[in-house]
Amino acid sequence: MVISPTVSEDSVEKNCPYFPACGGCDWIGQDYQQQLTWKNNYCQNLFGCFNIKKQDGVIASPEIYYYRNKMDFVITDNKGKLAIGLRTKGNFNKIVPIEECKIFMPNLKEITEPILSWAGEEGFTTYNSRTHRGQLRYLCLRHAKTTGEVMAVLVMALDEKDFKQQQNKFQRLTRIIRDKNIIDSFYICFNTGKADISLTDKLYLVFGKPYLKEILNGIVYYLSPNTFLQSNTFCCSLLYELICRVSQCDNRSVLDLFCGSGGISLQLALKAKEVLGVDNSPSNVTLAKENAAFNKLTNVSFICTDANEFMKRSEPINYDILVLDPPRMQLSKDFVNILTNCKIQRIIYVSCNPYNAYYDLKQLTTSYYLEQVIPVDMFVHTRHLEVILVLSRQALSG
Repeated sequence: MVISPTVSEDSVEKNCPYFPACGGCDWIGQDYQQQLTWKNNYCQNLFGCFNIKKQDGVIASPEIYYYRNKMDFVITDNKGKLAIGLRTKGNFNKIVPIEECKIFMPNLKEITEPILSWAGEEGFTTYNSRTHRGQLRYLCLRHAKTTGEVMAVLVMALDEKDFKQQQNKFQRLTRIIRDKNIIDSFYICFNTGKADISLTDKLYLVFGKPYLKEILNGIVYYLSPNTFLQSNTFCCSLLYELICRVSQCDNRSVLDLFCGSGGISLQLALKAKEVLGVDNSPSNVTLAKENAAFNKLTNVSFICTDANEFMKRSEPINYDILVLDPPRMQLSKDFVNILTNCKIQRIIYVSCNPYNAYYDLKQLTTSYYLEQVIPVDMFVHTRHLEVILVLSRQALSG
């Protein structure tokens, strides 16, 4: 997380009716150049101790409103009427009901209102995390920016037996969605667990296509409800271009760890001699293989295994370049030890948590030289930031 100045309510342009209570944004309406300045200063202060050969300024997002391609909205009660909302800043248990979202999509209410009206008419109620009563938990939406396609996932505290017993209700919802012609893919997600999470892998396609389609730098990606893709589609294209450029992967072999459904791997395959993607999710790997086949990329392959275990038992030195885009949490010490001793000449470390990456670099830079830091403003109007860290073993020895 980016530690930065606190923005007062009075200092911002009043372009969002839910600021500052809503926890979705920290800086909505604050001058964008000022946001970039704060993030740039943060990166310079954080990574300045590593004797970097080149530290770039923050790459600005091409779009600063309606840029997110995915949002998980809590379903809440607003004065007796169902509504979607986001967590209150500083209070996870309190929800701010909203009708629009400046960072997601402009016609949000057209998507949500028919679903919420149907749910209320059918007698469904909001889920209470304390009593575990009620059915409606989340409405998760994806909006493919390059194709305009929309996917909705209604997360409910139902099991498949409950769903089948009430199937006539969902058939009516299908007719409503079809008549409105605003949703391309609609799922029900069964989530009867007590943990407060949105999506599970128990999904039922109620209406439309199983996947959405997004096109980035000429590569077509099919996205399922659980597919990971960087949340800012417009910045994602830039991020992928930068990774390919600084990796220097032309006609070389690349190992892509934590590859997800192949987001970075497929881009690298356009230039590299060969790419191997590693991910521990069977559904991710299946979709990555399908995406590779659809794009007719024959020099990329994927395996389903834990990245740590793969590095322990394999011969990573056979690869020229290592790319990793791990989850937000800090890498394990064991895994960083493996990376430090793996002898690969070039590492491209992509992180959405610069603070955690900083601690990983402390160990990695005992064997690698931090050649370049490229911050990318993937999360406009928030304190968060994406960074590309370029590490070189050759530079260290030279």
